[in-house]
Amino acid sequence: MLNKVLALCLTAFVVTACVTSIPARQQVVLTCDGAATTMKVVKGFVDTGKITDIQTLQDIKSATILVTETCLDPSLTPETALDIIMPKVLVLLNAREGV
Repeated sequence: MLNKVLALCLTAFVVTACVTSIPARQQVVLTCDGAATTMKVVKGFVDTGKITDIQTLQDIKSATILVTETCLDPSLTPETALDIIMPKVLVLLNAREGV
């Protein structure tokens, strides 16, 4: 239950960051920080066998790689980075909420 509450709070935090007057570069930093936290939680679920569905595992791996690469790519504009990151962050949040 606590994990679902935390995931919902993170979702609200990310959405709020994207629709307020926070500059785009800071939105990327907030989103990447939130994604990193979510990836750690999801990794824990995978490591303990709480997530075992093959498709979900593949989705998590793909999302993790793309988010990590995008967050570390200084050549992307903040807007482009957010466009790439947001759908994958939702994949990670859905995996986290599904446990």
